[in-house]
Amino acid sequence: MPVVRFCGAAATSADGDRAKSMTVDLNSKGGLSTIVKCGELVGRINKIAHAQGRQAVYTEGRSHTKVVLGDLQTTIPRHGEVNENTARGILKYLGGEQ
Repeated sequence: MPVVRFCGAAATSADGDRAKSMTVDLNSKGGLSTIVKCGELVGRINKIAHAQGRQAVYTEGRSHTKVVLGDLQTTIPRHGEVNENTARGILKYLGGEQ
């Protein structure tokens, strides 16, 4: 099974949904912090996909990773760290966090 590298994390390609999550600083309420590690965001997307009975498909671009989940498509910036509001927007769009 080929391994794809993005956001500093390793994840299996379309054949699997395993991703290596990086650590993230959580605030006292257990939510997302101001800065979210990209690997943590990928892990949360994979959990959303699993809960929906779907598989997230990742495709590499120059500075972003394209994510396709069912009929939804979005991009994740590959900057190592992602702003909290960006992460929340991505997760909300994909049907995860409200």
